[in-house]
Amino acid sequence: MTQQINQRTAVAAVVVLDGPYREVMDLLEQARSHAERSRRTGYPRRMPPSRGRTRASCEALRVTTRLSQCLAWLMVQKAIHAGELPPEAARDPGNRLDGHDVCSVTDAEQDPEISDELRSLLTRSRRLFERVSRLDDRIGGGRRS
Repeated sequence: MTQQINQRTAVAAVVVLDGPYREVMDLLEQARSHAERSRRTGYPRRMPPSRGRTRASCEALRVTTRLSQCLAWLMVQKAIHAGELPPEAARDPGNRLDGHDVCSVTDAEQDPEISDELRSLLTRSRRLFERVSRLDDRIGGGRRS
């Protein structure tokens, strides 16, 4: 009976992780497409020199950082649930979600100089990062300092 409950818990945990995993992969594909279109169309070269282009590049990197952090965390959780890593690995500081200082910044989401597409990616990647952060807090035993 205990083994059956543990299996159900493991299946439920994997299902909980599948949604964010698919969302990360979808957003990564959209971010890649955005970068590809930007290179082809000349954006952000059309933006005002210097500040605007630098800002757009930094914010695109913020999207990538959020998604990379989420993907790395989700891969560790999947490895734990597959038995490839011990459950204690979830509390290992190296396996916890990181980058909160960079990934929690929101000011560019309202910047009219940044394209609508990039602002959308910024908002959606931040919301995903926040959800994964809450999962990390629950699984890892609280917020990292």
